[in-house]
Amino acid sequence: MILESATDYAIITLDESGSVTSWNEGARRILGWSEEEMLGQPAARFFTEPDVRRGVPEEEMRNARLTGTGPDERWHLRKDGSRFWASGEMQPLRDEAGHHLGYLKILRDRTAQRDQEERLRQSEDRLNLALGAAGMVGIWEWDLRRDLVFADANFARIYSVDPEHAARGAPLAAFTRTFHPDDVPAFEAELDRVLSGRRDAFSAEYRVRQPDGSWRWLLARGRLMRGEDGAASRFAGASVDITEQKQTAQRARESETRFRQLTELAPGIVWEGRPDGSLSYLNAFWYRYTGQSPEEALPDGWARAVHPDDLPGLEVAWARARREGIQYDTEARLRRHDGTYRWFLIRAAPVRDERGAIIGWLGNDLDIQDRKEAEEHQRLLTHELQHRVKNTLAMVQAIAAQTLRGVSGLDEAREALAGRLISLGRAHDILTEAHWKAAPITEIIEAARGAHEAADAVRIRARGPDLTLAAKPALALAMALHELATNAAKYGALATPAGRVDLAWTVEPAPAGPRLRLTWTERGGPPIDQPPLRRGFGTRLLERSFAAEVGGAVTLTFAPSGLVCTLEAPLSALQEPWRAPA
Repeated sequence: MILESATDYAIITLDESGSVTSWNEGARRILGWSEEEMLGQPAARFFTEPDVRRGVPEEEMRNARLTGTGPDERWHLRKDGSRFWASGEMQPLRDEAGHHLGYLKILRDRTAQRDQEERLRQSEDRLNLALGAAGMVGIWEWDLRRDLVFADANFARIYSVDPEHAARGAPLAAFTRTFHPDDVPAFEAELDRVLSGRRDAFSAEYRVRQPDGSWRWLLARGRLMRGEDGAASRFAGASVDITEQKQTAQRARESETRFRQLTELAPGIVWEGRPDGSLSYLNAFWYRYTGQSPEEALPDGWARAVHPDDLPGLEVAWARARREGIQYDTEARLRRHDGTYRWFLIRAAPVRDERGAIIGWLGNDLDIQDRKEAEEHQRLLTHELQHRVKNTLAMVQAIAAQTLRGVSGLDEAREALAGRLISLGRAHDILTEAHWKAAPITEIIEAARGAHEAADAVRIRARGPDLTLAAKPALALAMALHELATNAAKYGALATPAGRVDLAWTVEPAPAGPRLRLTWTERGGPPIDQPPLRRGFGTRLLERSFAAEVGGAVTLTFAPSGLVCTLEAPLSALQEPWRAPA
């Protein structure tokens, strides 16, 4: 009756082989099988399959037989296949003479308790993670009536207090003994304000010495709690490790000091801006140059020093840089304290936080007045040189015309020479506009095409990718196209109204690098019965002006339908700037 009434426990007896010989009501309620279903069945039936494979049932019986007990703390199976966590043990059954008869196994369902303990453990883990994420080193509670501070292990360790002592309660002095002496007065003053009733919330920052001799900065915050009688009874709170923030702030102060020192020595204007574009700092150079005071210049009075003609463009560029978060780069004239203006290169870059958000701007203005004057002087010299070159070409043309005038049989030579000089002049014009650095291939071709096309029709159709050519290859191509166009106007496709020229160029891959392939194809001109018997001056000039100058190849094909000329050269040779030999 006692066994049957113990419904919270599964009480089972087994024979020596481990088969069930009795099965109480608690076993039926916990495991699900009736006594009739389990009598004679092996105990392994209610063990999990992994435990059965490892021989756990046999190991329990062996331990019980050898040591008098076989502890049981594991998962077991119910009749419906579900699992539950059980705790219990197995003991040997013996007769009065001590002979082994079997085993007594007692189980109790501890699933709910185990789940509760697991939830508690997870809750504690989450609390520790949350405290760690917040930088907290622990929580504490000060029992004012007994003058004992109760704290967790993390809190105790950072204050060099034994964790067990802190858990039982230690006096406040056990924690404050490691405070930095310089921080004690402020701590005690804040504590006095709270204990005297002037405020309930407590907040103090101080340093605590660590076992290795280093110092950690802590922020302690707490609140005073009162009993039913209104008297202060408890003081609870938490401490946060702010060492890294303190060190970061110190480094920031040192960096700011170095920045200010460097900017005061800078040979130009250095400034800082807020995200909205207003300025927060200008170095001493600005004030010396403009004569403004900080009150006049900040936050936006600096704009009064910008030349009125340059201010609209500067403001547009500044607004775009802030809107798109890109580098600010412009030029403007700034008024000096004596009323004169000088050109400055104004640049600024956005300063971003760890998330990439713009938190300010850092700018630098450099005086480029000398460079501007040098560029203007160079521009004037270039235009003067171009003017003189064109005058020289015109003079050469006039001398050639005068020399050849009246000489019979030289009209064609005179026209050819004049055309070549004009073509060379046009190429000079294009390169002058490009500062003799690089010229677009389309402009070179347009200049050659425009000289020979009728006003009412496009006689030379041109197509190809946008490319830029260095100065010397551009001149060579201009002269080559002039010779082709002149020949076509006299003898080829452009000599008849129906004639057309197809001019196409492509960049093709090659083992040694990309190559430019330009093809001049004539159609609709006089039929070609056979190639010319000799190479004329135009052909030789074509080869010298292109093939020899840029290391390319010129191929002339005299097809019945018209001339096909192919110009090929390495793209690098056409785009690499020419340098005069040393």
